Amino acid sequence: MLNGMNWLNRLPGSRRAPSGLEWRILRAYPPLLGALVLAGVFGTLLVRGGFLHLEQQELFRLLGLTGFVVSALITLGIGCVLVVLMKGHAYVADAYPMPDDQMKD
Repeated sequence: MLNGMNWLNRLPGSRRAPSGLEWRILRAYPPLLGALVLAGVFGTLLVRGGFLHLEQQELFRLLGLTGFVVSALITLGIGCVLVVLMKGHAYVADAYPMPDDQMKD
């Protein structure tokens, strides 16, 4: 509360949309990201330990693929969070009428 005013007022009549695929993706997100990180660490240990012999070009391809998958998962997670936020209730932070002279432009 600021100066006795409520910052975010829920708009009357706003309803929360039913959840969909975004929550299923978000629930599977931490184990999937954890498995990817563990696979990357395990692969690095195999290469560094000398158990897996890769040429430099193959190693760079593997690193590039890992970076692509990580960035795709991060993008998917951000998208799911945005969908969850957009499906929530509608709020208004500062509802005041605009002066008429500014609306004539």
